[in-house]
Amino acid sequence: MKAFKIITLILIFIITASIIASYIGKMNFQNQIRENKEKVLSSNNVIDNTIKKEELSDSVANWLTNIGVFKSKRIKSISFNQEGLMKLSPDQKDYYKPEATQVVNVVEPGFLWTVDISMMPLINTKGMDFMYDGEGSMKIKVGYIVPVVNEKPNEKLNESTLSRYLLELPWYPTAALESYISWEEISDYIAEATINYKGIETSAKFFFDEDFQLTKIEALRYKEVTEDAERKKCIGEIKNYTEVDDLLIPDEIDVSWIENGEKFTWYKVQLKNININY
Repeated sequence: MKAFKIITLILIFIITASIIASYIGKMNFQNQIRENKEKVLSSNNVIDNTIKKEELSDSVANWLTNIGVFKSKRIKSISFNQEGLMKLSPDQKDYYKPEATQVVNVVEPGFLWTVDISMMPLINTKGMDFMYDGEGSMKIKVGYIVPVVNEKPNEKLNESTLSRYLLELPWYPTAALESYISWEEISDYIAEATINYKGIETSAKFFFDEDFQLTKIEALRYKEVTEDAERKKCIGEIKNYTEVDDLLIPDEIDVSWIENGEKFTWYKVQLKNININY
């Protein structure tokens, strides 16, 4: 009987300690999210709020005209929620159903993306991707306690994060006219955008249909940031658009990696609650 009481007390202590550790971990994570969000939005003032047609290729000019960019003010920042389906590996049988939020600074390229994924009963996995001042970082924790990923700024991660910013440009399309973006016509219906920021440069191809509606974005970027990691093709296929403040914004995109000639669609994302700050 005495042994049973001791075991019970030990179990209670372990459970209590786990709850406290989880709570502290959650508070720390949320504080970091709040601090990072403040950093991302710390520079979002625009002196000239008008948008003019500059030296753009025909396909890009037609695309931006079709989606209402030249009737819009310049976007300073944008925030939205994300829902959808996610797989972390090609052999994963069922999709997870993540819930994410993202805030993006368009004046000074930067973003904060946070995600909750229920990967096991009663325990959530929390992730955070962050880009600020040309540097990227990535953090994933299980139950706010166990670190799974904790990538700090490095050359490959910084480039890959900036590449992601460029791939997601259709969500904040006035960025196509910002000084850190340049365009080159590849063919009548393909244009290449190059972003150059804080000494980092990366490019993506934008594919248009015959009506100059954007259908796909494609780039070579790092999926991993290990020493031997190589760039892989990353594709965003636009499935649907929605109108926000007279701008056409893609609200359904399938994101895929091409590995060993095989297409791995890892994220089918839907945007919700889009809020634009001009």
